[in-house]
Amino acid sequence: MALLIGVSDGTKKGFTDRELDFTNGFTLGMLMMITGTGKIEDVNEFRVRVLEANFINPMMIQDRLYKFMTIEFIQKMKDAGWSCNVGTFSKRQFNTEIKRRLYSYHESKFHEWLRYEAGFDGHEMGGEEE
Repeated sequence: MALLIGVSDGTKKGFTDRELDFTNGFTLGMLMMITGTGKIEDVNEFRVRVLEANFINPMMIQDRLYKFMTIEFIQKMKDAGWSCNVGTFSKRQFNTEIKRRLYSYHESKFHEWLRYEAGFDGHEMGGEEE
């Protein structure tokens, strides 16, 4: 399924080309897949979810995103009918997804460390002795 994201007729709704590159862009769509946000219901929660998802899975420069994603700008997106064709997560589902991603990252880094730094070959884990 194609990713459909953004604001239609954005220039007529007061968006600059730079703003539309962001609101209608693939990168924001990828973040929406993490946040489970297909539409903006709560402006503050939308902002926090986007910033947190980008913090965990950096796709944009964090400081720039923080400065760009103001409450006023997100309200402008909401008023213009911004949407993205991704499933919508409740707060609980979002938190679960973030925890899953954090653990997955941790597990990957830990196993990488075991293999390369500690010289672990996979046969040294605890368990019953033979």
